[in-house]
Amino acid sequence: MYHRLICLLSALLILSSCEDEFVYTPPKGISPPSLLFGDIYKDILIKDTLGISRQIADGFPKSGIREIKLAFRKQKNDEGFDVQSFINEHWILATQRETKYIADSTSSISDISAELWSALTYDSANQPEFSSLIALPHPYIPISGQEIEMRYMDSYFIMIGLAAEDNWNMVENMINNCAYMIDEIGHIPETNRTYTTSRSGQPFFSHMVELLANQKGNETYTKYLPQLEKEYNYWQKEKINIADHNGIGHIIKIGDKILNRYSDPNSEPRDENYLNDRNGGSNLYRSKRANSESGWNMSSRWLGDTDRMWTMYTRAVAPVDLNALMYHLEKTIIKAYDIVGNKNNISEIKSNSDVRKIALDSLHWDGQKKIFEDVDYRKKAKTNHATLAMLYPLFTNMCNQEQADGVASFIESTLLKDGGLMDTDEYTDFKWDAPNGHAPLQYIAVKGLDNYGHKKLAKKIAARYTMTIENTFSATGRITEMYNLSETDPKKMAGIYEGKDAYGWTLGVYLGLKKYLSQ
Repeated sequence: MYHRLICLLSALLILSSCEDEFVYTPPKGISPPSLLFGDIYKDILIKDTLGISRQIADGFPKSGIREIKLAFRKQKNDEGFDVQSFINEHWILATQRETKYIADSTSSISDISAELWSALTYDSANQPEFSSLIALPHPYIPISGQEIEMRYMDSYFIMIGLAAEDNWNMVENMINNCAYMIDEIGHIPETNRTYTTSRSGQPFFSHMVELLANQKGNETYTKYLPQLEKEYNYWQKEKINIADHNGIGHIIKIGDKILNRYSDPNSEPRDENYLNDRNGGSNLYRSKRANSESGWNMSSRWLGDTDRMWTMYTRAVAPVDLNALMYHLEKTIIKAYDIVGNKNNISEIKSNSDVRKIALDSLHWDGQKKIFEDVDYRKKAKTNHATLAMLYPLFTNMCNQEQADGVASFIESTLLKDGGLMDTDEYTDFKWDAPNGHAPLQYIAVKGLDNYGHKKLAKKIAARYTMTIENTFSATGRITEMYNLSETDPKKMAGIYEGKDAYGWTLGVYLGLKKYLSQ
């Protein structure tokens, strides 16, 4: 035990010593609550006994910032000072959105999908002063009926469902919102909240563009080429500074190969989750922020020891899913350059994509298990976690047939249950682990397997997961974030989300898979 502890501490020290260290500066015009209120924001949240960090971060002040700062500094040391009363006096706390739509559980999901999309649609214009929600130019489908944020990763899978029903106006609205954020902020943040602008999400923008181009033609690539380039620069911009670091920004170096990682330069606790984050130290804060960027928040995938959060090493990992998505982004930019006749910039991007392909074969591929895994740069070794992230190289047409065959065999024998695919092979209480199965990963799996001729398995997964959604909806009236695939009782399978309308990405994936099954 002592030896194990020393090893873990040594690993963390290595990570700290080889990392970039700099002060995070928000994009121009962006002021998260922690920046608006400065030190008093931390002081207030430290004294908060109700755990309402998210409600404060998503709410807005009743009066001027200066007035609230002065009032807090004057009152905080008074005998009997009650921070909860102070918060109620000076903030309008965020509450869950209510769409007032109650889905009819006796109906077919497909029959009421138009009603569900309508109930979910949100227009973010006309936000109160100092609101953390960034107003976007077009209405959009948010995370769920209880939330108003447009989240990057969710949006692609929502678009899959919209496209399946030919709702191209909303698809284009959401792509244009993403393009707007790239132009205004420099990247697509995790959500359109000011406090998430220090990070992004899984880079699906090139897939969004491809989806629309399949409907509207190659001029779509030309239209969004400037934003595709900016997205790419956001993830690659620290490449020129990597020489003296193992990791800097979103760049990570393993041997002579330069790849991408999830990262966040902000070394403070998250505004929206302050109480849970505090007392962890800057490395843990940034790892938790990187988890948020990955979408896999939380999973054993990022831990050296699932019982010890301080062993989190998200930023020490070259994730197989991220680098597969970057590969697709590179291929998409190259295609756009071909369309516009710009040959000058292709060689460098092609070189980067070639390195990624070589790394997939030499670093990520486990020849014994026949699967793809993340790679820890500190050890120059695979992390030994079997997760559905292994399917991303199939989804982006990055691997060879033999590798795809190996992945197909593994997931069918190890991760496939009666209700669909589990996120990982490790059973924990974390959301992104067994026995849970998330809709986006089912879609990635189905399309990836189909790309390599495993159509029978792809259809089996699609049929099982759509049946899970249908059965739980019929029993509960809910379309939830995820499903517990170790259960057979539909009421026990239904995961997080108490709303009576729908969780966006699950509805999107359901409609996309139903269309796939009908073809």
